[in-house]
Amino acid sequence: MITAAAVVLGLVVNALRPQGLDLVPSPEPVAPVKTGPEAAGPQPIELAAALEQLKNGAAIFIDARSEYDYAAGHIATARNFQEKNMDIWMPDFFSTTSPETPLIIYCSGPRCHLAERLAERLYGFGFTAVQVLADGWNGWLASGYPTASQSAFTAGQSLEQSEDCSSDACGDGQISPALPAQSQ
Repeated sequence: MITAAAVVLGLVVNALRPQGLDLVPSPEPVAPVKTGPEAAGPQPIELAAALEQLKNGAAIFIDARSEYDYAAGHIATARNFQEKNMDIWMPDFFSTTSPETPLIIYCSGPRCHLAERLAERLYGFGFTAVQVLADGWNGWLASGYPTASQSAFTAGQSLEQSEDCSSDACGDGQISPALPAQSQ
């Protein structure tokens, strides 16, 4: 009887003290359910929707391929940012780009994973509207959408193929000769 009285008295004192022991853990707060593009990370975008974004100037296009492939041809207005040298371009990009800015990232095509990896990294850095152009450069080019180039290369040719796509994993039918094709 004395033991029972002591336990009851101890519980009452514990309950009345502001720093009392938490004998029953409080339930974890429920996080709100995320919806929209930020729900599951980078989202895919179809060619036609990406073209509309380009026409409206509503998104920044990022080419994740090598600088040589970018020079050979890229989506008009696209910037060439590669995951392997993020330390070079990220400080300026962070300081000039809002995390809510729509980003459309692409590489050569569906079998190339450079765009997906870069998109995941940017999403991890807080960019919430990141999309991956699933059909990539090859799909864009085949559709006849606006392109630009910085050299005399033909589409899909480069002086050097990216280390990330040196195997058949990113081939997508692209040719990477040692030298660009000579035009006469």
